Amino acid sequence: LNAKATELASQSSNSVVLCSPLIRSHLKHLLDRFMPNVIVLSHNEISPNVNVKSFGTVRLSYAS
Repeated sequence: LNAKATELASQSSNSVVLCSPLIRSHLKHLLDRFMPNVIVLSHNEISPNVNVKSFGTVRLSYAS
């Protein structure tokens, strides 16, 4: 996640992580320690009229 956020920081002023509503608060709490400028939003916090452009996907290699 850090590598992708660093890459995007050179292209944009804000990095946003879009995740499941179930993990949003936990992920935000974790990321605030290491990358406090990253915005974490859940899918239900995005208005239907907002266009979202994905720059990548971050996955845990051992998660299913």
